[in-house]
Amino acid sequence: MTINSYGRSTLETPAFHVTFAPLLPVMRPILGGLFCVRSRMSQPLQIRVLPKFIPLVPGLSSLCFVTYGQVLLALPLLLLVLAGYTKSFLDPDLDQSGSIAGLALMAAFLTANKSNSVLSFVLGIPFERLIPYHNLASLAAILLSAFHTYVAFVYGDSSGDGKGSRERRLSEDSAYALFGPNPDFVKFLFDGGTNFSGTMIIVFMLVLVGTSFFSVFRRCFFEFWLFTHVASAIGVVAFCLAHSVGTVFIVGLWWAADVFFRYVIMSLCVYPKKATLELVLEDVVEVRFKASGFKYNAGQFVQVCFPSIATFQFHPVTISSAPHEPYVTLHIRALGGWSKKLASLAATCHETTMMLEGPYGSLAMDLNNDKRYQMVLCVGGGIGVTPCQSLARHILHGYHKGRTLQKLQFVWAVQSLEMALAIPPPPVIDCATVVGDSEVFTNAEENSEVLSTHVYVTKPEAFHDETLAGCHTPFTLFEGRPDFDSIFRGLRREAKENGLTNVAVIVCGPKKMTHKLRACCREYSDLEVTCNGVKFDLHEELFDF
Repeated sequence: MTINSYGRSTLETPAFHVTFAPLLPVMRPILGGLFCVRSRMSQPLQIRVLPKFIPLVPGLSSLCFVTYGQVLLALPLLLLVLAGYTKSFLDPDLDQSGSIAGLALMAAFLTANKSNSVLSFVLGIPFERLIPYHNLASLAAILLSAFHTYVAFVYGDSSGDGKGSRERRLSEDSAYALFGPNPDFVKFLFDGGTNFSGTMIIVFMLVLVGTSFFSVFRRCFFEFWLFTHVASAIGVVAFCLAHSVGTVFIVGLWWAADVFFRYVIMSLCVYPKKATLELVLEDVVEVRFKASGFKYNAGQFVQVCFPSIATFQFHPVTISSAPHEPYVTLHIRALGGWSKKLASLAATCHETTMMLEGPYGSLAMDLNNDKRYQMVLCVGGGIGVTPCQSLARHILHGYHKGRTLQKLQFVWAVQSLEMALAIPPPPVIDCATVVGDSEVFTNAEENSEVLSTHVYVTKPEAFHDETLAGCHTPFTLFEGRPDFDSIFRGLRREAKENGLTNVAVIVCGPKKMTHKLRACCREYSDLEVTCNGVKFDLHEELFDF
């Protein structure tokens, strides 16, 4: 039995979900078929290009995890660059080199959309995983625009005089000649409306890429980065229109619609605007608001802004509650300037105004498909436990509603026991208090056959007998770090015993933990899921954007 596999997939593109909400009941059969095909087509594309017997080389290990889908997504950009090079240097053509540069600009804008991303809707790839392709498309657009400028300067002017123009520009008498005694490339760049608009497109693209490449602008001067990014994007669209690149203008309008929907419709009109704040630890804030009027999928995140801290600072925060719960819960740890201000606000204010956009994100696998995924491993590190919390609660809720589930293993590595008590992991059903032993500090026994909750306290000094004494928690406590190799061997053995071929692995935590889980999924997956072979399917939460 499959529990609601594709019924809520429209939430991956919230603009479409909110706009067409009245039509969703009628469109559900069509959309369900589309999302089913999308899911099945994505499975072979997630196969890694390099086989597992190729060793992981330090510094190049990420190459071993490149999938066919990633290669296919990058291939069009590579072909555009090759085509642009051909039409600029091997077979120069002013019009075609410009058209190729325009296609790269279109790709840069299409991969920048969040709420109305056509690529996310059709391919099921969330916007945060399209950011690398957005960056590549932006770089390709700058490079191809430079190629196009070279063709215009050397082989023809903006009106396209052809061979005669090329001879004039290469002659010593030409004021704009690239070769000769008096070349004047700068004058050429700003000569006439066409040349000027083309130059300004490149200038604005350089500003966009420059302020984004150096993350200090975005992390330390967010308002400046946001204003610069939006203003430069508008400049690109406006000068594309002046440069007679109408297709980019149309795509730019689609991007502008996304910005309007996020910052006006979602943040100011549709979604809840009041939230309660609670300082559950001195450096962890719990944000809570009513779920009415806001729908989401387990494991998704939102962009949240608190105007009393900063008017336009939207920060990504994973939802830690489950979709069936009456309240939406966010947990934010005070690590940077914005989050520390939020902690200070929570210490003095119980309720505040917020602005919300989203939800965003989707899993790399269809976790609701309980025919394929009857075993699930959720691994969280520190505050990265929040998406695992949401998914585990959702899975357990489905289990009580009839979902087939053989095993849900929840692993959480924290520096202190206090965090595990302040943000408790999914409870074990009918837990009973027992006495701990010398190896495993525990005061709870898992009675559930499907749920195994293990919390690892990584700092020994956080382990005190007086803290554990009488502390009845529905999870098992360990000292030290998880032994993931042992965990994967156990899951692999259990999957084979139950005749299961796929195990879902969800991880959100430090890069070192994520890299270890990635390596374990590669190491303990069989080459082919045949003859009782087992494959570990990995989903990594990303917040480096």
